[in-house]
Amino acid sequence: EGAELMKVASSALGVFGEANVTVFLDFIDEVLCQMKVQRQANAIACLSTLSKRSPAVVYPFLFRVVGLILKVLDPHMPNLRDYCLVASTAALKLLVQQFPMVAFQKIKQRLAVGDHTGQVIVYNMRTATKWTIWTAHHHPVTCAEFSPSGEYLATYSTAGAEVKIWQYEGATILGIPVSPKMLKSYLVSPNREHTPEQVFSNKLQLVWDVPQGLYLINLLEDARTHPFPVSLPNC
Repeated sequence: EGAELMKVASSALGVFGEANVTVFLDFIDEVLCQMKVQRQANAIACLSTLSKRSPAVVYPFLFRVVGLILKVLDPHMPNLRDYCLVASTAALKLLVQQFPMVAFQKIKQRLAVGDHTGQVIVYNMRTATKWTIWTAHHHPVTCAEFSPSGEYLATYSTAGAEVKIWQYEGATILGIPVSPKMLKSYLVSPNREHTPEQVFSNKLQLVWDVPQGLYLINLLEDARTHPFPVSLPNC
C-alpha cells in the first residue's frame, strides 16, 4: 500500500513539475536539505518521474537536475549515499537513456551533460563533483558521447550543424582542470530539421566505431552519416 501511495504521489508531483519546473526543483532541493533519507530517496524518484514524462520540459534544467541527484552521492556522507544509491543510480541511468546529450563513461567514471545554451559539464562520478565546464557550441547541444576509452568526448549541435571532438581532461593548473581542447570539427548538412520528438526520444545518437570513425545516427529513419574520420591515439 505504501509503495502504491508513493507511486501516486510521485505521478502527481510529476504533473505539478510539468506546469512549473522551477518551483518543482526548488521543492526537491528543500527536501534534499532535510537530511531525512527516505524523503531524499523519494525526491530523487520524483525527478526520475518528471524526466521520463517530459524530457523536453526538463532539458533546459538538466544541469540543475543532475546537480540535485549528485547531492545524495556525496562520498563524505556515506549513509545518505548508500541509502539513496539505488534511486540515484536509476535516475542517472534514465537520463542517459532519455537524453542523447547525456553520456556516461564507465572506465573513467565521468558523466557528460550538454544543455540548451551550448554548454557542457563533465562530472567526476567518483567524487560527485563537476570536473570541467565549457561552451562547446553556440547553439543547443543535441548529442554527446564518450569515445570507448573515455579519452575524448564528441558533441553535436543540430542548430549549429556541427560535430566536435574534445579532449576534455588531462592538463591541469595547480590541480584544476583547464578548458577542454577541441581537436576536430565536422560540418553536417543542415538540410533536415530534427523535431523535438526525435531528439528527446533518443532517435539521434553519436556512435564511435573505432577505427572506422564517428557516426551520427538517426534511429527513427535507420540512417547514418558517412563516418567522420577520427585518427586520434587511444580512442
